[in-house]
Amino acid sequence: MPPAGDVHLSGCARSCAAARHVETTLMAVAPGRYDLYGEAPEALACHLTIEQAACASPEPPCA
Repeated sequence: MPPAGDVHLSGCARSCAAARHVETTLMAVAPGRYDLYGEAPEALACHLTIEQAACASPEPPCA
């Protein structure tokens, strides 16, 4: 994730609860697991813990 800026946390694939555009979205995909999204519609990393997302550790990679 970027070192600064806003992050949208969502449980919905549509992310319609975002009040405005943000560069980074974490989408909950399972209890304690998130997919990381940037500007592109494809996930940058999948099934991350919140700690992995905070460190921008894209492991395990998206399938």
